[in-house]
Amino acid sequence: WESPKFLFQVRILASLLKVMTSYDQLILYCLYCLSQKREEVEFEDLLEECFQQFSSRFAFPRHSWPDARKLDRPLRHLQEKGLLFQNDSRFRLTKSGKILGRKLTEKLHQEKLF
Repeated sequence: WESPKFLFQVRILASLLKVMTSYDQLILYCLYCLSQKREEVEFEDLLEECFQQFSSRFAFPRHSWPDARKLDRPLRHLQEKGLLFQNDSRFRLTKSGKILGRKLTEKLHQEKLF
């Protein structure tokens, strides 16, 4: 049984998920996956993960190289929404970021099943 406060927070995060851009969601998903292995994630590792998972979205238009510019604005959005902390070129998910990342992971895995 979950507390009412926790359920309220989950509902707020679920509504936040609906208004996030697709890049925000994809980056949060990749950051969540990487954070399962280590607490802080380097920018280069995040860029590599995003490119490996979603190469068509994170590549230059006419090349198959990762485009780091596609992470800049979404990372700022995620930080403004209180979903991650940034320290130089390292990122760490907040508690809310971890909850939302887990929900995104479940959502993406369900979509891949169908």
